[in-house]
Amino acid sequence: MPALTQSGLTRDSGIALSKDVANIWQTAIINTDGDALELFSGHPESRINLSSYKPFIMSNGSLLSVFVPHTPMFYTSGSTGIKWNNKRISYPQHVSGVDANTMQYYIQNPPSFGTMQPPYATDPIQLPDGKILISYATQVVNQDYGLYTINLDGTGLQLFYDIPGKLELNTAVLLPKTIPPIRQDFVTNISDELPPTSDPGSYFKNGGFRFDCVNIFTNGEVDEPMTDAPPITKNARMDFFLNFQRKDSLGLDTAIKFQSMPVEYAGGVHMDFAPADVAMFEQVIDSSGRVLIGSKNQIAHVTGMNFGRPGTGTKCVGCHAGHTTIPVPPTISEGQLFNVSTSANVTQSSYKFVNDSVQFPGKRVVDRKARNDSLRVNWIANGTTNEFVELQWDLPVDVRSLKLYNVKPNPQTNTNIQVNDCEIYLFYQNVVVSHISSTGFLSVNGTSFQFSGLPKIDKAKIIIKSFSGLVNGENRAALAEVETDARISYYDVIGIKQISSIADGYYLSQNFPNPFNPATKISYSIPKPGFVKLVVYDITGREVNTPVDQLQMIGTYNVEFNGSGLASGIYFYQLTISNEQSAKMYRETKKMVLIR
Repeated sequence: MPALTQSGLTRDSGIALSKDVANIWQTAIINTDGDALELFSGHPESRINLSSYKPFIMSNGSLLSVFVPHTPMFYTSGSTGIKWNNKRISYPQHVSGVDANTMQYYIQNPPSFGTMQPPYATDPIQLPDGKILISYATQVVNQDYGLYTINLDGTGLQLFYDIPGKLELNTAVLLPKTIPPIRQDFVTNISDELPPTSDPGSYFKNGGFRFDCVNIFTNGEVDEPMTDAPPITKNARMDFFLNFQRKDSLGLDTAIKFQSMPVEYAGGVHMDFAPADVAMFEQVIDSSGRVLIGSKNQIAHVTGMNFGRPGTGTKCVGCHAGHTTIPVPPTISEGQLFNVSTSANVTQSSYKFVNDSVQFPGKRVVDRKARNDSLRVNWIANGTTNEFVELQWDLPVDVRSLKLYNVKPNPQTNTNIQVNDCEIYLFYQNVVVSHISSTGFLSVNGTSFQFSGLPKIDKAKIIIKSFSGLVNGENRAALAEVETDARISYYDVIGIKQISSIADGYYLSQNFPNPFNPATKISYSIPKPGFVKLVVYDITGREVNTPVDQLQMIGTYNVEFNGSGLASGIYFYQLTISNEQSAKMYRETKKMVLIR
């Protein structure tokens, strides 16, 4: 939400950024020891298509699940339907019962909230012959579920077994099953059964884990049905929230904002020690404290999946629904590269305009949709000669490649355009830094063009020089998508000391052990004589101890800090080094956790 509340959270729908309700059931996978939680399958572009209940994994790895119109299911769990998805991110395919895309209320006025027109289907399992066994009912009042078989495409519904007046539900097939492999549990800690309270001293009662988001701006692949990542933003921050024991009798407790971390210039966010075994979520905010909102009104808010067992670590890219399914690159440098097109402002030489609801502007080339039968994912020009689109970024990027997608042919819309040649210009501050005079034919699956040396740019211009064929029966230039593989150019980040600025040898280590009880060691290095002050603060910013306050010579120092007499909780230690004129030469702050 906007920066109107101290925490960034509200119960007031009047100031909330979205009416979106994220209280849904979804299918996730997790190791047997509770580690490595991630989304298994779904369609994150909409909550209703992401929700799934009673999952069943078929022999080919695809997912059968139950759809419930009232996704949280705390009012009703009725009016069910069955769908299937491929593993990871995919569009759901309806099998039987209520369909999320066509459902209608059983009673229109007043609307029968949560009760839809029958038929209803639930409890799917796959039979050895590939057919799906389901429980199926055709009436709202006095529902009588029977067992039926059906093909995965929704055809061939046949009665299998039914006792009139009885409910045949939760069927299981009694057949031998393959013994699953035995997985080793790497985390054997037994967690406290109760989550933390609002007392900061309880946040880390189960220990901690390391959180690493390599790049919050990383997008999913073109045509993957997930929302865009947050738009590139200078000096952004990530706010972390955790859920805790509910104490309010009316259930009006709110989540706790316990940490705010700066986003590195290239999109990375790293937390050495996050609370383990606690459900957390995040928001990304700009330098003024406002939650980032993309061009499609997507909100930089991750509602879950940030969970770790004690002593483990999580690593991800992106900060949007479905991001846990995006593969994490093997190196930090590779992780800095991503499709930056969704953060571009797009202009065009012209575009086809039919009416207020049917138009084909240039911004369609950055919607991450290309191989689609709908013409609405494409930029369609008004003319034929030297039509162009321009992508411009508020922050410069270092570009590795551009990938241009031809419009997908579709006989139903009389579309068979083939772009035969384009010209590409890359600019920085209105100066051409790279130029491809001829691209040749473009493929529906995208044609890539590499740029050596990762030139720094703030604008790309693509000119369609030659094409043949038609778009919707008309002779017009068109392009489906422009995918820009690049990284954000370096800039100084508020609140982060980059490696280049500490290359003179100053260094403050992370305390060890951490968490600790009652003592821990802190190491630091100074490359020249200076006045050294090491101060420990509690979570409120109150100074609780000063282990070092003296002139020191060049060298590496180890200090033991003893927390006896202090309460459990989060503490910060800050190293400040000044010269003889009291000018600050170095300052660094780190966090540590005392657990009794």
